[in-house]
Amino acid sequence: MRKPSVIRIYFLVAFLAVALSYSATVSAVDDPKAERKAFEKQVEQSMGAPVLRGDTWQSMTEDCKFAFIWGAIHVVGIELELMNQYPELKKDSFVVKFNEAMSDMPMKEVIAKVDDYYRTHPDKLRVAVMAVVWDKMITPNIKTGIGGRALTEKP
Repeated sequence: MRKPSVIRIYFLVAFLAVALSYSATVSAVDDPKAERKAFEKQVEQSMGAPVLRGDTWQSMTEDCKFAFIWGAIHVVGIELELMNQYPELKKDSFVVKFNEAMSDMPMKEVIAKVDDYYRTHPDKLRVAVMAVVWDKMITPNIKTGIGGRALTEKP
């Protein structure tokens, strides 16, 4: 079994840092599909790395899926720790919502839910993995959107 390289994991974590901040606003726009496509294109151009979507997710090994989700969890954990150390950084951000909605959810469950989404929606393989996480796991489990806004309110 091929192990994910450290460089790939770093690229995934770097992508997550950008994607996490974006994902929170996706459900608040008039045309989320167009907004996502524009954002993903911007990320791909600026980072030189493709957005992880369902077509790639389905071909990944279980280890690679764990590495991706683990990377997301580490980004969230680092941000939360920084907020604890530096109160001026505290904000009602994506990482706060991620933690609120998913702090007790095991990684295996996250992976299973993403797998299930793409299995039951084969026409949605171009949807980014982090968009699935936001729409299907975070949004249903939080009270307000980012910055105290309603989940349907524009930023």
